[in-house]
Amino acid sequence: MPKREFSFEQGQPARLVVSWKGRWKNIEVFLDGTKLTDIPDQSALKAGYPVNLPGGTSVVVQMKPGMTAGLDVNWQGKPLPGSSADSVTGVRESAQMAKGIGPARKLATAGVT
Repeated sequence: MPKREFSFEQGQPARLVVSWKGRWKNIEVFLDGTKLTDIPDQSALKAGYPVNLPGGTSVVVQMKPGMTAGLDVNWQGKPLPGSSADSVTGVRESAQMAKGIGPARKLATAGVT
């Protein structure tokens, strides 16, 4: 069962976990090991699903569309560290994508003169 773990502040332990089966099915959200909710389906995840947290705040969990589908998790209007919307994560994902483009280009142009 794939999962992503998030902390509420950079450098802090991960407390929020989003897990799913297969192609974004049976999506569950946990905080400190306690299950908070199930996200009903992929369409709810694409739209952005609010999850209430103890203490009166909430996070919004949303699937990021595109070639590198990921999770945007926002708390109090800001992306959590490790979320696709987090600037550090975005730079890392872009670098990984660029690493894959070079070898793919070589394969595509092999033997072409």
